[in-house]
Amino acid sequence: MPRVDLNSLPNELWLAVFESLTNPGDLCRVVRTCQRFHDLAIRVLYRHIVWDDPRWFATNFPYLLQHPEINSVPRSLTLGISQIQYNGSHVEQMENIRAIVDVHGDLRQPGPAMNHGVNFEEDYLSMVRSRREPIFVASVALYSIVRDCINAFSMLVELNFKNVLLPNDLYQMIHQFSRLRRLQIDHCTLPLSPTLIPSHRNLPITELTLLGLRGNREAKVLSLATAQNLRVLRFDWTAAVFRIFTDNSVKDPVPPHLEIIDAKFPPHKRWPSNPADAEESFIQPFKSFLAMCPFVTRLHIRNHFPAFSMTPDILPRLTYYQGPLSTVATVSVGRPVVALDIRDPSGSLRNLTNGLQAVSANQPELEELCIFLYQWDDEILYAITHHFTNLRKIQIRYFRGTPSEDIILGMGSRFFFSLPQLHTAHIFKTLCDADERQNMPTHHFHHHHIVLIEPVPETDEDNEGDYEMSNSHNSTDGEEENELKSLILAWNRYCPSIREIQLLPGFVWRRSNEKDEWCKRRYKMAENQRDYNV
Repeated sequence: MPRVDLNSLPNELWLAVFESLTNPGDLCRVVRTCQRFHDLAIRVLYRHIVWDDPRWFATNFPYLLQHPEINSVPRSLTLGISQIQYNGSHVEQMENIRAIVDVHGDLRQPGPAMNHGVNFEEDYLSMVRSRREPIFVASVALYSIVRDCINAFSMLVELNFKNVLLPNDLYQMIHQFSRLRRLQIDHCTLPLSPTLIPSHRNLPITELTLLGLRGNREAKVLSLATAQNLRVLRFDWTAAVFRIFTDNSVKDPVPPHLEIIDAKFPPHKRWPSNPADAEESFIQPFKSFLAMCPFVTRLHIRNHFPAFSMTPDILPRLTYYQGPLSTVATVSVGRPVVALDIRDPSGSLRNLTNGLQAVSANQPELEELCIFLYQWDDEILYAITHHFTNLRKIQIRYFRGTPSEDIILGMGSRFFFSLPQLHTAHIFKTLCDADERQNMPTHHFHHHHIVLIEPVPETDEDNEGDYEMSNSHNSTDGEEENELKSLILAWNRYCPSIREIQLLPGFVWRRSNEKDEWCKRRYKMAENQRDYNV
């Protein structure tokens, strides 16, 4: 076999190789290999930047200043660095400060105004005891350098703010990026004295996420949702962004290209106890907002939302809906919904099967059905295959219990044979995500044992900021692999159209056609609530 001259390989090929390296340490070693690799790999290494610790930034920013050619490389920036505030106002995110980081990386204690007269060491020990993570903030001089570096990134497409006190000139910062498409503000304190921009209508973003907002509601951060190119809008009840459009005093129209709405409401325990208050606070304003969005094709309602009525002329183009069982019939019936994701961990199996029956009467052409069950029950397979015969994808996640080996072996011959178009079947045990946990009755977490997966540590008290699912798992040995493969092979005769099967989190079995061999592949669960290919 002739030897290949590595120098003759095109840059595009090397870039593809470097992009496949997921470990930043490996990329750093590649950068130091030679000048050519440095010039190529640096584009990959600095493409997605995360600045969440001012100590790290103080150590590394001199390199950026010495290499201005890197400024055109970053496409995504996540900023988690706050500037110290001395105005004496009560700012929650300033209360756990451990130290201020200056330009040279040196640490100094916050002043008395920031400690509110509490001894620094005692305050730190208190934080350790309460397991609250201490915060390092940037000095005024260091934060000025942070801003200068950000301003130099001329090609940013994505900008994320996470767990920070937002700067007063936030809007000027955002508007300077002409290529910006995705903007996320996640669990941040709004600017204390914001410098406002008259209008955000010309902001080029297509995706906006507003979660866990704190502080000054006069900061007008919600008006970012009026950007006229917006296609994806995610928000929670701390933003209540729909009020921007339903308030009679505000005349800004809903962005005309809006296609995807992802709204997160409070868990059941935080809803008003009086139904009239709930109607006034959430239900009616949200319905009025949806009535203004005729081109929306995907709707996600997270956490609790009571049963409500909605006229057929609202959301006439809706094709995908994810939400609690109480809302499924109202939202899906009378609309061209072909994909349904039911998230109701507190609901009973009887209510779920009754709900599926009601949906099937009006949505016989449903193509995709995803369900989360607290307790596995074989009855769910009977209900699904009986009511929906045109399904192309099934996903059933469950928290407790497991189907027997006989059930798995017979899924093809007893259930899925009646679904001639079935392409994908994901049926596996998983941990609850944050939304499911806080809506599940407390007694559901007593005296249980989860197999095949490892526990994921809790986040904050109510896990409000956790939009992502956790699907950790233990790797299977060769014997278990062969056993799973033998169970899947039994489906071949009855499910010729099936191409993908998942029985455990973390990997799937795939084949290209009905005569192909099943091959195991690593698999990260698709975040259908976020992966919109925008």
